[in-house]
Parts: sequence; C-alpha cells; structure tokens
Amino acid sequence: MSTSSPPVAAAHSPLADPRVETLVAWAQTAEVPLDDRANAAIEALEDALPRAEAAAALALAAAAAYKRVPARGPRDAGAGHRLVELIARLGEPGARELVRLRERVHYNRPRIVIGKTLAGLERELGIPLGELEDAFGGPALDADITLRLSVGPFEALVTVGDDLRRVRTSWIGASGKPLRSRPARAADHPDQLAIVQAERRRLQAHLADLRVRLEDAMSTGRSWSLEQWVVRMFADPLRAALARRLVWRFEGDGTERHAVPFDTGLEDAAGEQVALPSDANVSLWHPAHGPDLQRAWQQRAAELGLDQPIDQIGRDVTLADPDSSTLDIAAGVRLDQRAFRGFLMRRGWKVPYLGRFFTTPEATRELGLGGPAAVLYLEPGTDDEGRVTLGELGFESVQGQHLDARELPPALVSDAARDVLGAVKAAT
Repeated sequence: MSTSSPPVAAAHSPLADPRVETLVAWAQTAEVPLDDRANAAIEALEDALPRAEAAAALALAAAAAYKRVPARGPRDAGAGHRLVELIARLGEPGARELVRLRERVHYNRPRIVIGKTLAGLERELGIPLGELEDAFGGPALDADITLRLSVGPFEALVTVGDDLRRVRTSWIGASGKPLRSRPARAADHPDQLAIVQAERRRLQAHLADLRVRLEDAMSTGRSWSLEQWVVRMFADPLRAALARRLVWRFEGDGTERHAVPFDTGLEDAAGEQVALPSDANVSLWHPAHGPDLQRAWQQRAAELGLDQPIDQIGRDVTLADPDSSTLDIAAGVRLDQRAFRGFLMRRGWKVPYLGRFFTTPEATRELGLGGPAAVLYLEPGTDDEGRVTLGELGFESVQGQHLDARELPPALVSDAARDVLGAVKAAT
C-alpha cells in the first residue's frame, strides 16, 4: 500500500480554495440563480482575494452567471457583475480572463460591464488592452500567414499580402492547381463561402489593429523585457512577420543598440550581428529619438527591399523648438474646416466644429495611456467660407497644466506635429 503524499503542485491548484471550489460547483449545477452558499463564497473572496491562478475558475463561474436561461434571460446577471469586479482585482491574469469572457458573453449589458472594467484595468496596469487581446485575437494562420478554408471541392487561401497591409484571397481548384479567380461553382456552397468572406474581413481588421498598436507603441515608447518581447512579438506568424520588418531599440548594460530581427539573428544598420545582454529592455525605435541614424537605416532598408508595415524608417520628424515651449509649425494658416477636422479625428483627435455657438477653440489628443495631451489652439471664429485659422501646438498634463515641449519625449512631440502637418496637407 502506497503512503506517498500528493504532488506539491496540487496545493497550489485554484480548486484547493474551498471558496473557488464552491463557485465552480455552482456553475456546473442546474440553471438556478446564486444560492446562499455560493453568495457567501463570493463575499469571502471579496474580503480576501484568492491566488491569481483562480482567475480562470472564477471566469468560468461568471460565464455561467451570464448564461441564457429560457424564458428568463441571464442566469444571474448580478452575480456575474460581482465576479467580473472580483476577477479584475487579480491583475493581469484577471484581465486576460475578462478578455476571454467578453468573447463568450452575448448579452449587451454584461459586455458593457466587462468592457468598462477592462478599460479601467488598461489604465491601472499600464498595459494596452490590445496586448491583453493578442493571445485571443485574429484567425489562426500557418507559417505562410495564410488561412486555408474549404469551399466544397475547392480551397480558399486568405493571405496577408507582401506589404503586410492588405489581405487577399486566392483559390485552389479541385485538381489542386491554382485558379485565376474564384470558381463559379463556389457559389453552390453559400455557407462555406460566407465563412471565407467573414474570415477575410476579420483578418483585415486584425491586421489593421496590430499595425495601429505597433505605431502607438513606437510613439509612446512602450517597452518590454527581452522575454516579454519574444513572447508578445513572435507568438504567431503574423506578429513575427510584422516584427521582422521593424527597427527595434535594445537598452542594457549601459548601451543602446538598434537592430532588425531576422531568422538568423539581429542585424544593425551596417548588416552586422548584434548580441544582447539578457536584461535588455526592448522598444520600437522612433526616428525622433535618433535623427542621425535615420539616413543609415533608410540606406539599409533600400538594400534589403524592406517594405515596412508602418511608417517608421522614413517617418517625418519634427523636433521641439529650442527657443519655445510650444511649436509654431502652422500658426496663421487658414484651412477648410471639414477636411481639417476629418483628418485629425481619424488620427484620434477631438476637434470641435467652430461656429457661432462653440467657444472651445482647441483640438486635443491624448498621447498614450495617462500621458500628456497635444493641444492645437484655434481661432474661435471662422470666415464666411467655413475656414478655420490655426494657432500654436502645445502640450498639457492630464490635470490641464501647460507642459514644455522641450522636456517631453521627442517621439510624442514629433508625432503630434506630424498629425497637424498631415491635416494641413489634407485640407489644402
């Protein structure tokens, strides 16, 4: 008869906590609202949090609480809301489970509650929501960043284009040979064809989202440890393909290195291999942080035929005026207001329409989570043709205090100026 004790790891199981075990048991029973025992378990967890590993088990219980019960609606929406709040207190593991939970819930009110909770966690943790979603977003692609879908006897190949900006669909015939266009007989399988179209739209949206996130990370100086960078940027073929066309900045042991990752390793602008310390900190290089390096990287990109998914190496750079706390890059310019507003609003700015009844003559954009805001001052009135006159570009803290552009990260200043100059070009 064996007398061996249970594995040590069992003591760390979330279900070793009787409060969590009670809620999991309730989730697996008949579709009844929260009973006294399960309610007491939630109250006890609210008073003393469980281990972070319990987040998945609590998310299971929350999903059960939001599950539809015929002729009644959600099983127990109130219990679901309490569990969402509890899961959020478990930090990043909880946030990841809430991302999963939001995808499993179909009622609008619970989705709104989860969405607001995630927005709060985004600020509290300082982790962009997109990074929490990375593990769950987008179709599963093969090594060729292609999704293969059957449509009757044919095969649709939904592929990210060579520029890593667009998605295209090609077809393989029943004989296994490529076709020039979609076969007419694919229409005989409308359900499968609808899946191809939906997955193409989903992949295009996912690709656009990843590109926006990379550009935001470059502008805000978002950084990762070397281990985090490898996990988050090379966890799937699409993110790896994007990462391998960008210049990264590696800081460690008192030095700074810039390199592009290839299958064979990291290479600098001269094509030399780059070695890194294990404690290196990684961020996307922004030309405003090293304008003197831009020409060398432009030459290297031309040699490699490097088609970047975001505007990085060739990005226009505007640095702060050494003699002023603001930027006078377009002051006095008069522009068509509609075109000007449309461009900036697509870039994430809040832009008022200035008329007789509007008295807030400034356009603003928050630069990163909890970061400073760019403020473009505008003339309070417009002429008879609906044009608006631009003023200086300044910066403010989240509390509304004026900030000196010369003391802010160059990338933030440069990209705010880039937006304004782009709007000027669009409106003229």
